[in-house]
Amino acid sequence: MVRSHSEAQGREKALPSAPEPVTRTSSEPPTTYLTLRGPPNFGDAHGRSMQREAARLAAEAEERAVQREEAVRQARIKEQRAAEARQAEEEELARRAQLERDLARKAAARAVREEAAREEEEQRMREREERRRRSAERRAEEMRRVEEWMREEERKREEFARAEEELQRSANERREAARVAAVKRRRESRLDDGSVLLNGWVTVQNSESIAWRRRYFQLTDALLRLYHRQTVSGYVFFFRGTICS
Repeated sequence: MVRSHSEAQGREKALPSAPEPVTRTSSEPPTTYLTLRGPPNFGDAHGRSMQREAARLAAEAEERAVQREEAVRQARIKEQRAAEARQAEEEELARRAQLERDLARKAAARAVREEAAREEEEQRMREREERRRRSAERRAEEMRRVEEWMREEERKREEFARAEEELQRSANERREAARVAAVKRRRESRLDDGSVLLNGWVTVQNSESIAWRRRYFQLTDALLRLYHRQTVSGYVFFFRGTICS
């Protein structure tokens, strides 16, 4: 089959160009790329077959290089993501640790405040109890003093009553003794009604007045004479409970 010169030129334009240089590591073996540029040999079928094979191999080599580059890129991305994940995990652990430290610090501060408040409340309770105890002691002391005062007053009243009773008894005894003595003397000496049995000073009160007056008295068998002064002159006397002047 004979092709024209224009067909040969179109064929030459359809052939792939040489691939761009690819960056490779030192461990990768060198790859030989064949260029298809040059004067085509349309008459040699074996040459065209070789060119196609070389182009296929070049395309495969380029595909493998691209795959290797993609694998390296994906490995780098994976490693970067793993590093980011590790960093995020470390940051999360650090954040949690910081949060736990903050919570522990706040809990310790709250415990200190609660302890201080509890101690303050206990101090207030102790002060209230102390005030109550002192107040109770003061009331008890006042009650004891009042009871002592009442007992002392009762004792004084009893002593005063006993003293009055004793005075009354002594006065009665003296009156009875004077009466007995007067009766005895009158019987023995047969005294007349004008003989004085007892004399002295006495305080008396008139039934018509509330004032007490001091008078000198003389007691006989029949009457009691009262004088303004010890020198006997005019007198007033009581006779059978009636005031006579």
